[in-house]
Parts: sequence; structure tokens; C-alpha cells
Amino acid sequence: MVKIRDLAIEFIFLVLALAFIVNASGVAYTWNGDIIMRPGETKTVNFNLQNMIGEDDISFKVEIKNGSDIATLEKDEYLVKAKTYDTLAPLTITIPQDAQEGSRAVDVYFRTGAAAGGGTVSMGTGMRMPINVVIEKEKPVPSPEAEKSLPSVKKNLIFIAIGVIVLLIIVVYLVLRKRNK
Repeated sequence: MVKIRDLAIEFIFLVLALAFIVNASGVAYTWNGDIIMRPGETKTVNFNLQNMIGEDDISFKVEIKNGSDIATLEKDEYLVKAKTYDTLAPLTITIPQDAQEGSRAVDVYFRTGAAAGGGTVSMGTGMRMPINVVIEKEKPVPSPEAEKSLPSVKKNLIFIAIGVIVLLIIVVYLVLRKRNK
């Protein structure tokens, strides 16, 4: 019969093991909702590349998988130094003068890996950043509810922060408990 205490100990070890393989890199942009544009208009969306945890630099390989006819990247690879959160990867969206009204999807993929020369084995992650570009002849007035809502990226960061805090509390509890024995 499996004891609850044994299950709890296994769970704690699993959580601690997962804590050491966390990838702390991230990609964010501050656009909330659709990007509304008119024919002939150009806008730039800045993706914010982050590498806050760890001592190693991370390289981001960037690729436009969908929408490359209206979107271009300044470059396709970015080196993000350790402990930084402000490396910008600009994506320029240009709508042709003869564009028809409608919605266009732009998918930007970010892949991470160790910086060049970082070692023989590296593990990376991939992130898809979808952008919906709406082409309209006239620009609509945004609703107050849309301006007040948090972007989904910020909501995800809040959940990640809460998870990290819970993990830290568990680790501190275990260390203090071990010292008291």
C-alpha cells in the first residue's frame, strides 16, 4: 500500500528536479489584440527577448512562417546576454496600397539554443508568436474594454511568477525543516 507521505516526497523531488531544467528565456510584445492597418501603412512590432535566469547567453533564431509577404525582420538571429530583458527584435509590417480589406495572419517563430561556442550539447525551446493583422479602409475607434484588458502574455507571466514563488516556498520549507532535525 502506497503511503501518502511517500507520494508527497516523490512529488517534492519531482518539483525540485523540474526546477533545475526551467528555461528562463522568453519573448513578449506589447500589442493588445489585432493590429489594425490601412493600405499603404507601415508599423513596427517590437518583440522583447529576455534571458533573466542563468549565466549563459542565449541565441534566438527568428523566422516568419506565415505572412512574409507583408512582414519582414531586421535580422534572423539575436544574441541575448544573460540577465537581460531588453533585447528588441523589430518586425516591420507593410500593407501594400492595393491590399484588400480582411484579416491576415503573421506567424513568427522564435527558437532558442545556447550561444555559439557554448558547448557540444544544448537544449532549446520554440515559441510561436501569432499576430493578426486586420486591413481596413477606415480605422475603428477602440472600445474602452479592449484597452483595459491585460494581454495574454502578461497573464501567462503572472502564472509563471506564482509558480516560481510556490517552488521557492517549498524549497525554503524543506531546508528549514532539515536544519531543525
